[in-house]
Amino acid sequence: MQLSREARAVAQALEGGRVDAATVARQEQLLRHMLDAGRSLQKDERDDSGKRQAEAAVNPKLFTPQNAHVDGKSTVKYRVPTWDELRGLLADERRAILEYFQRINGGQRP
Repeated sequence: MQLSREARAVAQALEGGRVDAATVARQEQLLRHMLDAGRSLQKDERDDSGKRQAEAAVNPKLFTPQNAHVDGKSTVKYRVPTWDELRGLLADERRAILEYFQRINGGQRP
């Protein structure tokens, strides 16, 4: 009940245009108390649910992406153009483009 009284008092002061350092400090203190009360309620709810217990997964299905490094880094930095994108070029132009992408991707082939 004390929080509600303090909230009303701060609201009345703000509505009345009495915004000074003391009112701002009271408002900040009120908000701090409200946050603490909320955290306390959440803690009580967690405590009421009993002790938490971890369980290992049963028959986990692993997803392993194709063409990926074990360290999680991308296979290539920049996507190499597809055959359809290179089809209209001459053989020398295609070779030059593929060599370019190999160099900018650190020598890694797609």
